[in-house]
Amino acid sequence: MHLQICWDLIPGERFFYASLGLGWGVTAVLFTLTMVFTGVSFRFGDACHVNSVNSLKDFWGPLLGIASLAGLLQLLT
Repeated sequence: MHLQICWDLIPGERFFYASLGLGWGVTAVLFTLTMVFTGVSFRFGDACHVNSVNSLKDFWGPLLGIASLAGLLQLLT
């Protein structure tokens, strides 16, 4: 939608599948890195939480960075 509104471009089918692959790929890589470097614990009954030892740089940093970029993109649109 940003491309259509701001840049007057109509993305095609190839862009659609590439953006889907990139979006799911980045999510899978970040999830895998989080599980490898921080691990999880069952602290509150059945709920599984990311361990807090390395969670700031491995989980919260990338999460807040991507959320900030998404918010900025919406504001620019």
